[in-house]
Amino acid sequence: MKLVQNSSILAQLYELVSGILEIDASAISGTIQRSDVQRWDSLNHLRLITAVEAEFSIQLSMDEIITITSIGRLEDLLHSHLGA
Repeated sequence: MKLVQNSSILAQLYELVSGILEIDASAISGTIQRSDVQRWDSLNHLRLITAVEAEFSIQLSMDEIITITSIGRLEDLLHSHLGA
């Protein structure tokens, strides 16, 4: 897994995740799996994708969205879309 290098991008991502999934931003890391977070259900998954796309001005494909099962995967996708 490649980590997004820009710490401000990670901070933005973690704040989005924190707000949508209602978990403390300081507890978020790339190792968190969707199955680890009770509130990461299908509705919040869509809310998270929509928020990430809007915040970072990117568009994720359906194939990419399906692969997002962890924060680390979301970091990887940001890295590939932003070139960070």
